Amino acid sequence: MKVVYVDGACRKNPHGEAESRVLFEGKKDSLTWKLGIHSNNFAEIHAILMAVRISTGMSEDVTIFSDSQCAISWANKGPNPNGDVIEREEIVAM
Repeated sequence: MKVVYVDGACRKNPHGEAESRVLFEGKKDSLTWKLGIHSNNFAEIHAILMAVRISTGMSEDVTIFSDSQCAISWANKGPNPNGDVIEREEIVAM
């Protein structure tokens, strides 16, 4: 099983420079995306989406770890716990 850790951050949340990261367990370096002006929640969700896209087609099962309840809820299509409105189409289009 592959293990992937994801994280997102934003300077001056909610409308500063956002960045997302994906790190596969056992790898030395993370993959990083500069996202421009977005919220930290947007960056967290983007990181999960990128991990899923990269993992698609791998022969092993993949477990993704995130510290963001918002992003986990979004990924599970549940209610957003802090009321942010983040459109799925906006992130999926990236």
